Amino acid sequence: MNDQAKTKDELIWELQELRKENNSLKALTAPSKLERENRQVSSIDAMLTLLMDVENERLAWWEIEIPTGKLIFDERKIGVLGYPPDNFKYLNDFTELIHPDDYNRVMEVINGYMEGSLDKFELEYRVLAKSGEYIWLFKFGSIVKYDEQGKPMVCAGFVYNITERKQVEEILHKNEQMLQTVMDNFPGVIFWKDTQSRYLGCNQACAEGAGLNSPSELIGKTDAELIWGSTEGERYVSDDAKVMESGQPITHLLESQHRANDRVIWLDTSKFPFRDSQGRIMGVIGVSNDITKLKETEQQLIDANNELVYQNQEKAEQAMELSRALKKAEESDRLKSEFLANMSHEIRTPMNSILGFAELLKDPDLTPWQQQEYILIIEKSIGRMVNIITDIVDFSKIEAGGMTLYLSQTDINREIETICDFYEPEAQYKGIRVIVKTPLPSSEVTIQTDRDKLNAILSNLMKNAIKFTRSGSIEIGYEREDHYLEFFVKDTGIGVTNAQKEIIFERFRQGSESENKKYEGAGLGLSISKAYVEAMGGRIWVESDTENPYQKGSVFYFTLPLDGQYKPTAAGKTKLGMR
Repeated sequence: MNDQAKTKDELIWELQELRKENNSLKALTAPSKLERENRQVSSIDAMLTLLMDVENERLAWWEIEIPTGKLIFDERKIGVLGYPPDNFKYLNDFTELIHPDDYNRVMEVINGYMEGSLDKFELEYRVLAKSGEYIWLFKFGSIVKYDEQGKPMVCAGFVYNITERKQVEEILHKNEQMLQTVMDNFPGVIFWKDTQSRYLGCNQACAEGAGLNSPSELIGKTDAELIWGSTEGERYVSDDAKVMESGQPITHLLESQHRANDRVIWLDTSKFPFRDSQGRIMGVIGVSNDITKLKETEQQLIDANNELVYQNQEKAEQAMELSRALKKAEESDRLKSEFLANMSHEIRTPMNSILGFAELLKDPDLTPWQQQEYILIIEKSIGRMVNIITDIVDFSKIEAGGMTLYLSQTDINREIETICDFYEPEAQYKGIRVIVKTPLPSSEVTIQTDRDKLNAILSNLMKNAIKFTRSGSIEIGYEREDHYLEFFVKDTGIGVTNAQKEIIFERFRQGSESENKKYEGAGLGLSISKAYVEAMGGRIWVESDTENPYQKGSVFYFTLPLDGQYKPTAAGKTKLGMR
């Protein structure tokens, strides 16, 4: 009978016969060989259990005759690799397909096990399939037959296709790297702890503040072990416990902290419950901002105000100006804290989704349909994280004054049609009608502008219109006004109040923080759009029915010059380039 056509029952019978033969050998051999035979029988028992209990298309058996190198494969493994069955007659036929980066490691384990220098035979490695792609396999086995002199004759075991698990691990690794990059570039401190207030991780700013070189040095430590000591550490642990017991965040804690060389700083700290995908509290996440300079400024203002009481009105006016500057600084700091808190949520939500569904993918009983559904959810979560990171990177470039305009001939009609084609399916899903108005031929509206930034502006406005519109329609288009084009995006959504009009284009804003907490987003889209429009010599504004905004919706307008002569009004450091 062809070895590759053996049934499971025949394999079980052969292994049982081998076990009987090993029991006979065990009675005749020296004590050292007896130990080896015991290990052999144990391996056979484990293999028998698997053969009798496991029915899995990804699990296949294999067998090697050690003296000759003859190789026998289960048809399931041959099917995974896609080669004809007669391709694999000897071990060398298979090892030639091993990935070059894995080859030496695989051969070391095989030879080491055969020679007796390794106790177990387990490997993860890549093999080239007939399709030209590499498949990840997990192989394990043991010596199942010795000759009368105790030399190994037959090695057998199982191999498991772990390609999907490896792909998910790679996705998770890349996302962890992206998340760490974002956190390490944040100006403030970010950290998270377990239920015992031991540090699980942090960003680079937190590690340096604790006098350490990298976040990995902080993992597993408590506050009492760090440079600020047990006195402050007890206060931090007490706050952690309150958050975890109540399940509610504590925001804007004003607290002092000792650093190296007896330096004391002031922190504005907020802490939030750290939950897993099932909502169970696993610890606490915290963000802190160094407001030492702000506190010093505040104290200076108090001292100056006491002096100004005895001075003239001009001095009093100066004190009022300083007070207004302080309030503005406090407002900026508050917005930053809320932004960091929002980022914690925005990043944690898709990350929990990725981790949760990646864990579910490990279930060997999943149907292909369920696997594809979970992978689609992971991909959607990754896309959401990429959008957040893209906004943060764009905003950082604007803040640093490093934004560059790349000018090219751009067909406005085509750009608007492209935007509509991209977002129309999402709008239709919500039952929203999209109307396009491009009144001029392409020859009259092909202008010199930065195509990518125009696309980003229109995308931000369309995303907001779809997000804040429950039903009705969205209209996108432009009109020509003298020497410039006036673009518009109209919607029948919740509208914008007069108070919101004053702040909606500011950084970290989403119109009304209380109203928009239920909507996704970092609050950077309109601020980025404003910077782009002004860098290209235009302006942006919003109009809405002030008496009944929640019925009439809103209209966002922005302008761009037709002649391509840019006179930046806000981005003074903008560089011009040509594509």
